[in-house]
Amino acid sequence: MVAGWQLDRLQSGRDILVVPPLGGQPRKIAESGHPMLAWSADSRWLAIGVQDPGSPTFYIRLISVETGEQRRLTFPQEGTLGDMNASFSPDGTHYVVQRCFPDGCDLFTGELNSRDLQPLTHDRKGSTAFAGRRTGAA
Repeated sequence: MVAGWQLDRLQSGRDILVVPPLGGQPRKIAESGHPMLAWSADSRWLAIGVQDPGSPTFYIRLISVETGEQRRLTFPQEGTLGDMNASFSPDGTHYVVQRCFPDGCDLFTGELNSRDLQPLTHDRKGSTAFAGRRTGAA
């Protein structure tokens, strides 16, 4: 599958679409207010940054490409701008997320089966390009 987003010019959201790699009709699987998305290592899930209506905080949601099932991955604390970008480790057990604060962004890592995140950076400089290591750690 190939995934991408399409801006809905009448609303502020973006449609997340998947298309078979050899062609076919695009299929909408979700909407997101943030254009960054990441494939899981097994290509079964997409991670997108979303915002609940009325909330100023973004978080990362996983969406099954096959079924459309959605799971919340991150739970940023109040007072942050939230989590906006994600990347998965090659073995699919860890992830890295960009968590933003009013004074800048840092990178955090965690295991997919845990809510606990550990900071990787402390400089509030942020980064929109990051990837997991071949060793499996994010």
